[in-house]
Amino acid sequence: MGPRLQQEVFSSWDKLGASFEKTASRNVVVNDKHPLVVTFDAYQETLTKIAHLRAAQQEILEGIEQLVHFERSVNQHYGEVVR
Repeated sequence: MGPRLQQEVFSSWDKLGASFEKTASRNVVVNDKHPLVVTFDAYQETLTKIAHLRAAQQEILEGIEQLVHFERSVNQHYGEVVR
């Protein structure tokens, strides 16, 4: 929880949780224009993008590892043939 939110709205995580529970128990529709909701949405989108980038990075690293293995295998094979 950011300092501004803690100083101006909630003084603890427990009070933030209680507010969520109170709001949820009323079956209230979330205000998707609220700055906290907008910020959280952007945050979760960023986390999703980072996860996708990490998966792509892992796939690339595995591909490079396969190419290196293939190159070694070819060099080893042709090295033995030339001898």
